[in-house]
Amino acid sequence: MKLVIRLVFFFLPFCLWAQVEDLQQQARQKWSLGQEKQAFFLAHKALQATKDQPNAAHYNSLLLLFELHFELGHIEQARQYGALALQLNEQAGFRLGSSQFLYKQLARLEQLAGQYEAAELFLMQAQEQLPPLLGPPSFDRLELLAQLAEIYQLKGQEFAAQQIYDKILQQKNIPKIDRLKWLYGAALLAQTSSNWPKAEALFQEALALTGPTEAYQREVLNAALAKNAWKMGKAALAQKRYTQLYQQRQKQLGQDHPLTLALAGEMAYFYESQGQLDQSQALMQLHIQSLIQEIDELAQYLSYQEFLRVQQSLSPQIHRFVAWVARQPQQKWLKLLAQLQLAVQARGQEEASAFKQALSALKEPHFMDLKMDWEESSQLLAQSYRLGKDKAALRFEQAELKAKLKTLEKELKAALRQKEIPFQPANAQLAQLQAQLDSTEAAINIFHYQDHNGQDWQKESNLAALIFTQDSLLLWQPLGTEAAISPVLSHIFRLQSTADINRSYLSIPALSELLDQQLWQPLRPHLVDKKRLHLQLPAILQVLSFEAIMQSHNKHYLIEDYEINYYSSFQKLKQEQDYANKAAFLMGGVDFGQKPKRSPWLAWEPLPGSLSEVENLEVLLYNSAWESELYTSGAANEVRFLEMLKERPFRLIHLATHAYFFEPNTAETTGISFGESPNRLSLKEQLAQEEEQPLMRSGLVFAGANLSWQGPASSSMAEADGILTALDLLSLELKGCELLVLSACQTALGQRSAQEGLLGLPTAFRQAGVDYFMGSRWSINDKATAIFMGLFYDYYLAGDPPQTAFRKAQLALMKEEKGRYAHPYYWAAFQLLR
Repeated sequence: MKLVIRLVFFFLPFCLWAQVEDLQQQARQKWSLGQEKQAFFLAHKALQATKDQPNAAHYNSLLLLFELHFELGHIEQARQYGALALQLNEQAGFRLGSSQFLYKQLARLEQLAGQYEAAELFLMQAQEQLPPLLGPPSFDRLELLAQLAEIYQLKGQEFAAQQIYDKILQQKNIPKIDRLKWLYGAALLAQTSSNWPKAEALFQEALALTGPTEAYQREVLNAALAKNAWKMGKAALAQKRYTQLYQQRQKQLGQDHPLTLALAGEMAYFYESQGQLDQSQALMQLHIQSLIQEIDELAQYLSYQEFLRVQQSLSPQIHRFVAWVARQPQQKWLKLLAQLQLAVQARGQEEASAFKQALSALKEPHFMDLKMDWEESSQLLAQSYRLGKDKAALRFEQAELKAKLKTLEKELKAALRQKEIPFQPANAQLAQLQAQLDSTEAAINIFHYQDHNGQDWQKESNLAALIFTQDSLLLWQPLGTEAAISPVLSHIFRLQSTADINRSYLSIPALSELLDQQLWQPLRPHLVDKKRLHLQLPAILQVLSFEAIMQSHNKHYLIEDYEINYYSSFQKLKQEQDYANKAAFLMGGVDFGQKPKRSPWLAWEPLPGSLSEVENLEVLLYNSAWESELYTSGAANEVRFLEMLKERPFRLIHLATHAYFFEPNTAETTGISFGESPNRLSLKEQLAQEEEQPLMRSGLVFAGANLSWQGPASSSMAEADGILTALDLLSLELKGCELLVLSACQTALGQRSAQEGLLGLPTAFRQAGVDYFMGSRWSINDKATAIFMGLFYDYYLAGDPPQTAFRKAQLALMKEEKGRYAHPYYWAAFQLLR
């Protein structure tokens, strides 16, 4: 028996090691399939299994979490796990793994975060782990030097960076693929220094190294040589190179290949600079039409999170095209820009979602097999985009998968038609959007973009409006620059309490006049006889209240002369739905829990007015023949919230609770959450430090949140902790919800994003299927909120659509209590977004 016990204790560590390795492998598999949540769950599970054992398995689990956060761009989380791994490895005398590799990765992390001094320090430490330099530099040392050159370049120390590249490229026996990479990096650096002849020589040297296995590198280098000739002012040589390369791609890849069409866009800017507008415009039209198609496909095959990341990668192309349109505001470009915006707003996801839902109705065995094939192909295509959509080698595989998918879709859609199952949403195109407007309406899409002259980005950031009216003509109107309205933007987030009224941008005449001059007066001549304005705003303007702009010619607020409606996408413009049910979900008077003694964190304070708010609303709903589910105190928890929303559809959801939004880097970090370490971060710290995950930095607060908000949080973030992040809310299915009201502070805010607008609660609920979202731009007192909500629901329950009821409530609040709430600080705090 003793022998058995000894054997068990002898083999137990090996069994545990095998179990941990299996969990790590599973995590990597889930990651490769794009299943990020599952990957993080398994990685944390592997870490938990070795929490008390400072061994290689624990070290590898820390490294895995470091890599996962690193790949997602979670700078702070990756930094913390990397530091823990480094500390563990140093304590073990570098016996658990490669400390040099970790130093390199940490240097890359700090480089991405813009912390160049820290990155340089990590590279120096990595070099110290290498053997003494007795002969020619080793390949590992050359890699470190190349990374150091990148950092020097980013720091503006171009001469030092060039010296390093010169030293690297003097070495012999460098693998071809790495020499190509370093020659290309050195050439780009020479371009940055305006040393065009040197860049030319380096590009040519790199091109001479390419063979059949480096086809993609050859394409990139040929395009770089053409652009280098353009930058040198050798227009004839640039045109010759561009033409040869374009003809070559047409012949070898095809006219419709993405690489051919990407080159067409680059050539369009070149020909424009040479005054050859006919060639330029023909190529630009090809490029933008292909970009629209690609974005639509990406939206169908990627998860929404991944699609947001792709949007950011496509942002430079979109901004360049907006700058093109600003230079050439012709109708064909305005129409293409409108179609591009529709695609960017995930039009393809609407189609894909409707199609997937319809497929569930096909139950026959033959169709079940087809559905499985379609789902497998869709997943493979999504994976290929996720792993590197710009790699030429994947383009051909993607083309084959797309062809297979279209064949399967054709057969499945034929079956859906035969069985009269609807599978496509009313997906508005440009002509349909304009046809929905009457003679008194205008839709205004405002763009915020950095100017681009075809070769380089300009410092100035501009604002311009694309105006849709009933006729087929689109109008382009330049507005002010970002710099011109920056005095207003600097005041936006000062609206925290009633005491702030007199120093807010709403109360300073000069700032109010500035908004009128920069944003409204340029638009006014185009809006004669218009009474209803539909606005779609960029992120930088979404915190502004347009209805609170005072017009200089008549001293009226815009709301007094116009009905102003806000849209996340013009696809929803005039999109009518039949909301037959009258069911409401109400939550208020939430018991957030007591604040523990000597807690270093502020607790979520009770909201006594919220209980009477939802109780009064319950009475109003009852009197209007609505059904309602009311949850208060401890019952207002996230578990009940999620269960009820999954159990039945609600037309109205009203949540009177705290909500939050953190700016990046607002928390001081003291550790990372794993195992039972006493240095774990509180939930507040963890959410605040999600550097590149704005959907993790905004959310809703439920019963009991004070306990987890102030104390150590769960490492998996999957337990009921009283907090639902915007990322959690993405998974909800809220089709059929006409209106979701968040009666809380700053619920209409989020993280600015170039294409998506403000990423936060509005984005999450919109993606979940909510039609109208009502939130607040800033904090106002309980009494004003209660009066406004009462007015709004009086109109809404009497049969007014949400937009009409909302404006009536704003106008009525101005007159309440003899004008006590006439200041826009009160009535402009709320926003209704469709």
